Amino acid sequence: MKDTASEEAARMEEAGSTALRDEVAAEKAQEAARVQVSEAEQALEQAVRELEIAKQKLRESKRAVVSSREDMNKADRELMELRDRCERTKRYSAISQERLNDSIRKLRAREESREQVREELRRLDIERRSLLEQTDSLRPKLKITREKISALEKRSAELSELEAALRQEEQDQLKGRK
Repeated sequence: MKDTASEEAARMEEAGSTALRDEVAAEKAQEAARVQVSEAEQALEQAVRELEIAKQKLRESKRAVVSSREDMNKADRELMELRDRCERTKRYSAISQERLNDSIRKLRAREESREQVREELRRLDIERRSLLEQTDSLRPKLKITREKISALEKRSAELSELEAALRQEEQDQLKGRK
């Protein structure tokens, strides 16, 4: 019985020791679980902070995208405005070029007209000189002709006087006969 009681005591001691070991192991496991829960909570808090940072970055990215779209739209409007200005400038340039070409044509026509006038003036000058030469050569004849006309006018006046005298004489003779 002693054996049984000592066996029983040994078993009880062993069972107490096993229970104590199990309790220590359970406490260690609980402590390890607490550490893991604490680490998990810290990791979760870190993940939440990172998520908030990511959300903030996402909001900033969205704002940046909206701002970029607005900038892009503004740049598109400015580009369209520049294209319109460029087209207007091209049209104005074409109109100006056409006006310049017209002015050049008019100037050339005027220059040709001036040249024609110069030629006409040269021709008229030559003709004038020729007429002056002819006039110079005709002046002595004109003087003679004027002298002849003057002499003829005198003679005509004399003849008119003579004719008048003859008429008077005839009339006097006719009166005398009557």
